[in-house]
Amino acid sequence: FLNDFWDEATKADRNLLVHSITLEGPLNQQNKRNLLLFPPRKEELTDDQYVAVILRNFLSHAFRRPATDAEISRYAGLARAQRKAKQSLEDSMRPAFEAAMISPQFLFRELHAVYSLEKPGTILQVPDLSLASRMSYFLWSSAPDDSTLSMAANKQLRPLLTEEVDRMIRSPKSAALIDRFFAQWLQYQDAEFIPIDSRLYPSTVASMRGHMIRETREFCEDMLKNNLPVTRLIDADYTFVNETLARHYKIPDVQGGEFRKVKLPDPTRRGILTHASILAVTSNPNRTSPVKRGKWVLETLLDAAPPPPPPNVPSLPASNNGIHSASLRAQLELHRKDPACASCHKLMDGIGFAFEGYDVDGSRRSGPDIDTRGNLASGEMVDSPAALARIISTKRADDFHRAFAVKMLTFALGRGLDYYDKPAVDKIVAHAAKNNYTLHSYIHATIYSYPFQHYRR
Repeated sequence: FLNDFWDEATKADRNLLVHSITLEGPLNQQNKRNLLLFPPRKEELTDDQYVAVILRNFLSHAFRRPATDAEISRYAGLARAQRKAKQSLEDSMRPAFEAAMISPQFLFRELHAVYSLEKPGTILQVPDLSLASRMSYFLWSSAPDDSTLSMAANKQLRPLLTEEVDRMIRSPKSAALIDRFFAQWLQYQDAEFIPIDSRLYPSTVASMRGHMIRETREFCEDMLKNNLPVTRLIDADYTFVNETLARHYKIPDVQGGEFRKVKLPDPTRRGILTHASILAVTSNPNRTSPVKRGKWVLETLLDAAPPPPPPNVPSLPASNNGIHSASLRAQLELHRKDPACASCHKLMDGIGFAFEGYDVDGSRRSGPDIDTRGNLASGEMVDSPAALARIISTKRADDFHRAFAVKMLTFALGRGLDYYDKPAVDKIVAHAAKNNYTLHSYIHATIYSYPFQHYRR
């Protein structure tokens, strides 16, 4: 570089080090548009024939099924009627593209048109092409690719369903399952924008919040790639950190900005329960919250959300300087003396106290006023997230696995579950149990489940 500098006398040296270079292209937007929307044109095709080729390609992708000749003719007529003088053929297609993208066929994954003559309320098998969309939006949060659509159109999707699901899981597009399902279920992405008092917790700057989220995302992505048991979420003795986050956690011998898998030296730090992202989203801006942390465990990991608080119940007083753990415990004990509050807080507080050894930013804390002991509603005493994890993975294992099945099926269907979905949840858990409760076994069982394979007219 022209600005390189070296001073022999002072040994002063200046160099420019390039960390990374990102190229975006192509710069020719016409070529980019052609690549996405316009297939190669054979010389012998007339304009009308080429328009039909364009629309068959576009509409089949937009509607996630083969476009019919009637649809192609209708959209071609619209483009022809709207074409201006001296306008290129490619530019004249814009009205047709716009019309397709405001069509219900594009905006909704509807099924009623397929079974339009059936009586309302009839339970019907999801058609092959619609099943392709269900699978793709579940695993990829996007429309199915040409391979899946072709299999569905040729009635090969169901006979080869297991192999196709495995292919979709292996695809890089399956990262959407982490960014949609796991992120929404565990709520770790909220660590990016939740309010935290930066005076009390200066470590929660934007860059550190990004590291917190990245840790949990890398952890979940590793589960998906390596088909690990879902119990790793609560009992793993490893995590994913870079040097900055490792220093925050006081994990030695980690250097560099790249995230990598490391063993956890702290025996009380286990699974996502002690990830900084989870601890932050279950805290208040200026102090930890045993109530929020207990509620998160019940609601997220056990699908046993406590009822909402009764009206006109005052919240705990705020503090500009945080609240000591001992005084917070005393306030919660007073809160539980109110019969209207006791029933719910008995469920949540004991779980939440087990997390008191971890601050809002996920760092360890200790001192004479830190009491991590908590009594669960079932009578057991826990004093750390690791102790809580042992109970969940043993005595409450059935509840945990059933909760995971409920959360995944809810996400896959895009609706809440009802009483008639209970047998399907039972079968999902039973299938996962035969396969060591691996993540892939839950995915396969969800896709094979009766609610996923059928719908109500």
